[in-house]
Amino acid sequence: MTSGGPLPGPVSIGAVAKARVSRVDSSGKNSGRDSGRESGKESGKESGRESGKDSGKESGNEAPSYPIESVNNALKLLTLLQDRPSIGVTEAAQILGVAPSTAHRLFQMLRYHELVDQDSTSRSYRPGPALIHLGMSILRRFDLRTIARPHLAQLADVTQETVHLSILEASKILVIESIESTQVVRVGTRLGMTFPAHDSTSGRVLLAALPKERLESFYPNPRIPLTRTGSPTSRAQLFKLLEKIRADGFSVRVGETADDVANMAVPIIDHSGDVRAAIGIAIPISRFKMENVPHLLDLMRKTGELVSAALP
Repeated sequence: MTSGGPLPGPVSIGAVAKARVSRVDSSGKNSGRDSGRESGKESGKESGRESGKDSGKESGNEAPSYPIESVNNALKLLTLLQDRPSIGVTEAAQILGVAPSTAHRLFQMLRYHELVDQDSTSRSYRPGPALIHLGMSILRRFDLRTIARPHLAQLADVTQETVHLSILEASKILVIESIESTQVVRVGTRLGMTFPAHDSTSGRVLLAALPKERLESFYPNPRIPLTRTGSPTSRAQLFKLLEKIRADGFSVRVGETADDVANMAVPIIDHSGDVRAAIGIAIPISRFKMENVPHLLDLMRKTGELVSAALP
């Protein structure tokens, strides 16, 4: 087997882009003051204030049975920032129908969590770094899937095997795209499924790119619960395994995740050197040959490079 070179060290799987949240003012106006000026308050249809809870009509979701008003108002403040660059305490209080002191306290809690930031001159509030990072990470995840899909489809066509695209979600992986083989005997799609990262071929590639401190936060105990025969049962055993994967630049497992399946995975490394995701191939044991591994890994790496080159 050939080695693909070491994976980079510290990694940021997350991403950055602006989140889109549901509109607060269904009339399309920028200021909630206009919507309730005649009656002095917003209609119950828009804010649910008359009934004491949201109607859920804007999002299409049912209103909770036991709404928490402070949480509800804090979330409303965040959605108000979708349609305006910033908002002041007085305006926010009028829209929410609360006292300015209440709106101020809500803003202070949001600011504590860096969801909003306060302009030092106008004293108004604007989206904070945590809110921006959250929205951008979600959008970037979908961008990754859209960008990667044609390249994954090409890889699946060339190899005639099932191809997966996975990202790290704490100590688990999430399969965000999957192209299933068209062969009669094949490994099925895993789209939308999650797996323990330490017992997943793609997961191990992603874990191998993390700094030690992050790994220790995922696995704080010396012992790791056994998920299947042959999987690491201790943190030391797992970390040693990840060191090898980091040096090799790939992971190959035969008959470990399932008796009749061989799995291979390589990282997608972006232009900044961060590992964004992992490309995996799942092959029935009946078709798997060790002598084909170097060629398959080369195809997978080239696919990863194509995806990386197309990333923003």
